[in-house]
Amino acid sequence: MDYNFTRMRLSSELSIAAEWKKWTKEIPFVNWPSEWEVKAIPPFGGSIIRYLVRLKQYPDHDISIYLDCYDELGVVGQPYWEIYPANEGDTYRCLMNDVDELITELWKALIAINELKPQDCLPEGYKLLAEEV
Repeated sequence: MDYNFTRMRLSSELSIAAEWKKWTKEIPFVNWPSEWEVKAIPPFGGSIIRYLVRLKQYPDHDISIYLDCYDELGVVGQPYWEIYPANEGDTYRCLMNDVDELITELWKALIAINELKPQDCLPEGYKLLAEEV
């Protein structure tokens, strides 16, 4: 069988099984901070979408984020984002629509993984976060 045809057929079957059209409508927009570089990567391992995030001025350390909508990788009971490594070096989960919480926890994780002080990289609008870290 033609490899390209097989790949197209499998992609189509996965699109139906993973309800990609549904999630295209339901996944919230994320306003990534301008201090970050965000790379979309394939949704392996049961996730719907995955990203790598890093600080532009500290490109040696990436944080992984994925969206799990079916409890394939954890048990939350509703669609959630998972960050790894999080602030404490473990994972952190928040609900899909809690985009502000996602951004806050990513800031914490990026500060921790780069061994920074909050004032070294946080923009003006994140002073509250500086007190939390």
